[in-house]
Amino acid sequence: MMSADVSAPVVSAFLSDAGRTAATVALGRLSPRERQVLVLHAQGLPNTDIGRQLHLGAVQDHVRAVLRKLGVQRRLRAALLAERTGLLVDQP
Repeated sequence: MMSADVSAPVVSAFLSDAGRTAATVALGRLSPRERQVLVLHAQGLPNTDIGRQLHLGAVQDHVRAVLRKLGVQRRLRAALLAERTGLLVDQP
C-alpha cells in the first residue's frame, strides 16, 4: 500500500468531489466477494495471498469483474478508488 504522502496528491488529482460520488456509486455495484477482493488488493496483497485468504482459485476473474464494474483499466486506479471512498477505513 502507498503511504499517505505519496497517494494523497495522486488521489486528489484522480478524483474530484463529483468523481468521488460516482466512485461510491460504482462501489455499490460490487458483490460482497468483489469488495473483499478489492479491499485486499488495495491493502497490497498479491493474487496468491488473496486467493488463500478468501479460498478462491480464480482471483484474476474477480479482479477483472471489479475493474469492469468500477470502469477502470488499472488495478492501481481501483485501489485508489477504494482508498478515496473510505472503503479501507474500517479494515484491519
